[in-house]
Amino acid sequence: MIAGDALHPEDDEVGEGERGQAGVACEEVFDVAELPVRCGRVMGYQLIRGTLAAFASGSSFCVLCDARRPELVEIWYAVMRAVRSFELRCRLKLLTWQELAGVVPGELREFLAEKYGVLSS
Repeated sequence: MIAGDALHPEDDEVGEGERGQAGVACEEVFDVAELPVRCGRVMGYQLIRGTLAAFASGSSFCVLCDARRPELVEIWYAVMRAVRSFELRCRLKLLTWQELAGVVPGELREFLAEKYGVLSS
């Protein structure tokens, strides 16, 4: 999904040497040895795809996640650390639902709290 000039993720593993968006090789964008690995598999497939899409399009990429998922936040920061380009790294972002809940109108804040248990941080 694209909002403004930022891409947002809408799955999670990538094959060795796999080509991403617009045929960009993972090795061109990432220090592959630094990508997060668990049980021999690279973690954060959607995060990696989003980063490749941001690289190919010159866009930003924002991950919107629940702060109650610290493992996802950790994987995202590991993916960001593996990005070779400082300029691209600066276009990668993280926003939690809890942060967002703190700035939305009261009615929406109440809905997020009641429906999903999301409380502003």
